[in-house]
Amino acid sequence: MTSFWSTTQRQHELIAIELERAAFQANKAILRWLENKEVAEADQSQIIEEARLHLYEAQGYKVNFLEERLVDVVRESRGAQIGAGRNRPLARFAPRLALWALRKFSDDWMRNRALELACGEADPSPTPTV
Repeated sequence: MTSFWSTTQRQHELIAIELERAAFQANKAILRWLENKEVAEADQSQIIEEARLHLYEAQGYKVNFLEERLVDVVRESRGAQIGAGRNRPLARFAPRLALWALRKFSDDWMRNRALELACGEADPSPTPTV
């Protein structure tokens, strides 16, 4: 019986390691996305945090509804770019990052963990519950 439990525990540990590895790779993709969009390093954490809030506020909604909502937010932010809002990276990039992350990373835990890592405020090695 002990070997069954230790095998199961080992499988859970391996899954947790793979999820953490995937989150780390996703974190690198998020940082590349910000770099490709030429977002100033000083603005990145605030943009990531705002993107996390967009995703957090919509938790519990179906993915299609969340995606539609974020598309609307992106459209609205384009309108806000006229005049004074044009130079506000937070207004421009946070909803776009949230939408991109939603489409790119289907696993909620991994997406949230990647955003935490990218923001630089995460504990370096929490394990997901599997």
